Amino acid sequence: MNNENEMNEAMPEEITLAEILAVCDHTLLRVDCTSDEMKTLCDQAIKYHCASVCIPPCHVAGAKRYVGDRLKNLVVMPNPLSFPALSKETFLQHDDERKNILVCGSLDRHINKGFDDMIANFHQIAYKYPDCDLDILGGGSEESIEHLKGIIKEHNMEERIHLLGYSKRVDEEMLRHKYFVLCSKTEGLPMALMEAMAMGCACISFNCISGPDEIINDGEDGILVKDQDFNELNKKLGWLIENDDRRNEMARRAIQNIQRFSLQNIGDRWECLIKEV
Repeated sequence: MNNENEMNEAMPEEITLAEILAVCDHTLLRVDCTSDEMKTLCDQAIKYHCASVCIPPCHVAGAKRYVGDRLKNLVVMPNPLSFPALSKETFLQHDDERKNILVCGSLDRHINKGFDDMIANFHQIAYKYPDCDLDILGGGSEESIEHLKGIIKEHNMEERIHLLGYSKRVDEEMLRHKYFVLCSKTEGLPMALMEAMAMGCACISFNCISGPDEIINDGEDGILVKDQDFNELNKKLGWLIENDDRRNEMARRAIQNIQRFSLQNIGDRWECLIKEV
């Protein structure tokens, strides 16, 4: 389009729900959506022959039961990794350079991401392990930044908790960190957790709704903790800090196991699905 007028002329005055659902994916439902909302979404998708419906992982089993035999092809398809997982050689090359704990996400979603509570509870780690700081990666409004700075100051953690700001190279930031923590209250399928595993971080996550237990094999390639139990989170994190051989082993297995979400593997699954239909 050469200008705005041409764009406006090319667009229909009104797009109906049927037209939208006939050609594109449906909007992702909230993780906390109700069973009735999930059922409505499925009914609309079937009615309008939608090719793909995005449903939070925690509702997939219920959606399958509800849809039953009304759909010939019903497949759960995760998102692929944003970047390739580390090679064994690259992991070994950078492992001695790693330090600190990383959490990441939009600072404007600090409550849902659990940043407020993570900051408030970090003293348990900070005092026991003086060489291990907490880094928070992500951008946000000035209001959100000042809010988190206030909590950091309130707990006298200015020298131990750092707001790194926004970065276009999340992979490079993860490569510099030994540990990654997912402290969210809710998730969909947490890409940051998948990416941290791909970059060789030892990962600990609350077993929140939804997604972490579909990514982490507990005790093998990461650690799952009872949702919002920060005492248990810090206990497990301390165990990793004190047992570096286990941390290293867990990180290497994470790199290997997360390959199931690689762009190649997910692309192959899409190709097989398209051929079937």
